[in-house]
Amino acid sequence: MNRFNVATCAMVAVMACTSSVLAGTYAVQSGGSILDGDNFFFLDVNGEGTSLLSVELQLSLTHDALTDVNVVLISPVGTAVTLFTTLPPPDPVYFEDVIFSDVPAAPRIAGSTTLEGGILRYRGEFRPEDIGQSMSAFVGENPNTDGANRWTLRIFDSQSGLFGNLLSPGSGAPWNPQGLTAGTQLIITSNGVQTVVPEPVTLGLAVMSLTGVGLATLRRRHG
Repeated sequence: MNRFNVATCAMVAVMACTSSVLAGTYAVQSGGSILDGDNFFFLDVNGEGTSLLSVELQLSLTHDALTDVNVVLISPVGTAVTLFTTLPPPDPVYFEDVIFSDVPAAPRIAGSTTLEGGILRYRGEFRPEDIGQSMSAFVGENPNTDGANRWTLRIFDSQSGLFGNLLSPGSGAPWNPQGLTAGTQLIITSNGVQTVVPEPVTLGLAVMSLTGVGLATLRRRHG
């Protein structure tokens, strides 16, 4: 082993890598009308770690009826999870800052409503409607792959003449005239790796120590 390699080993030896859990909340870029056909809304994620641990979506919307509406969350690498399709019955609907997650105690979204004043109100935390769909499908993905960081919320409305609105953070909440909605946003946790670089004095001593060991070894071999 030559002196360069010994010094390199010393630098590696005194550096420490620690894992950390990063958490972030990312709002939809802008809310807006939900019209007939495909509607796309975007959420950009920045500064996350290298592997997703959990993904939740907070959904805030109003609609005339969801009997012919599909809502799908799509990750930057193309993984798609259907949150719900064609929720009955055909009544005006409020999604009051609803959380979609994989919490086992959370019920499936289908049939989990409260009817107040002729409006179906979804509140609280739910799992996706279909048992075959799970937010855990995103776990393990690298949210920074190839610089891609854009998530897509696809809302497809196949029934003409019925409309809605996706609400962004700070929008007026029709279910709470005195306050504002928390709005549609992603809630993400991920694994991050942090490299801890030692103080220069510590690094210098380590390099000198290991370099001395390497030179002594070389003298023994060639003496």
